[in-house]
Amino acid sequence: MIVIDTASSFASTDDGIYQAVATVRQNPVKYFHGDGTLAEDKGATPTVKDVMFATYESGTWTANNVLHMQGSKGHD
Repeated sequence: MIVIDTASSFASTDDGIYQAVATVRQNPVKYFHGDGTLAEDKGATPTVKDVMFATYESGTWTANNVLHMQGSKGHD
C-alpha cells in the first residue's frame, strides 16, 4: 500500500476518538503459480481517501473504524 497523503489535527473528540484522513493506493498485485508463471495480474487500485477513527491508549494506536470518504471514487 502506498500512502499518498495524510492529514490530522490529532485533537480527540469528547469520547477520546481521533480522526485522520489518508489518501492511499494499493500497490500492484500479481498472483503466481507454483512454477513461477503469472496466474493473474490485478494491477494497482485507484487512489482513494479514507478516514480512520482511532484511540490512543498505553502508547498504542488502535483503529476503531476506517471508511472511504463520501465521493471518493478514486483516480490515478
